[in-house]
Amino acid sequence: MFTNKAAIRLAKFGVAYRDEFYDPATNRMISAIFYNTREDVLRHAREQGQAALVLYGPEWGYVKLWQQLKDFRDWRILEKQASLDVYNLTASTNRVTLKMRGMALNGSKRIEVLGESRFKRDFRHLQLEEWALRDIILQPGLNKIIFSDPLWSVSNIPLLVDQIEVSPLP
Repeated sequence: MFTNKAAIRLAKFGVAYRDEFYDPATNRMISAIFYNTREDVLRHAREQGQAALVLYGPEWGYVKLWQQLKDFRDWRILEKQASLDVYNLTASTNRVTLKMRGMALNGSKRIEVLGESRFKRDFRHLQLEEWALRDIILQPGLNKIIFSDPLWSVSNIPLLVDQIEVSPLP
């Protein structure tokens, strides 16, 4: 809850500078903000029958490029290293494909999955590309996948990611 205490006090004294501050049904003086916790999101995904859910770890940045590129998507930013929290919402071990769609900004970006030498990819400057990581094993519950840029200390090129999804293997 956010409370505009100054507006409430002005309205109480009858000197509020806006008429809506006197309206008992206004939301201009007390605003409630509601959001989903991680547990809420997981519960909702299970209720919807989803087998897996991907959530970004805290290392990911965020940007909207509507002013620079006239692009209104929500972009996640991978710099040196960041993790994905991939939840297997079933009781059994699953094999999946993880698809990441993104592009490098201001140069080329090399990405690899830590601990998995078979997953490496170079993304090109402003070339939106999809990377399919096939045959990933998900244990029930939380699975962490860590993406890393081995050249970050030399190049400092960010990767902009607009979508990551999990799909079962056919």
